[in-house]
Amino acid sequence: MTVPPADELPVLDASRCTGCGDCVAACPTRCLESSANGLPWLARPADCVSCAACAAVCPTTAIAMGTHLRIHNTTRI
Repeated sequence: MTVPPADELPVLDASRCTGCGDCVAACPTRCLESSANGLPWLARPADCVSCAACAAVCPTTAIAMGTHLRIHNTTRI
């Protein structure tokens, strides 16, 4: 799995995510998918264009864009 080195990728705060799927639906490159537990995950990071559409539509602000994990209790999606 390759990740664009300088681009920011979505970072999920799993404790805030409700699994609504809005972020998955908003992704223009369809690089996000819903996992079995309902949480989004970055299935194709090389396809992510760092547009932040997923973060913009998140009703609980569970997604932030970042180059590394900066927040406790977060997972890279």
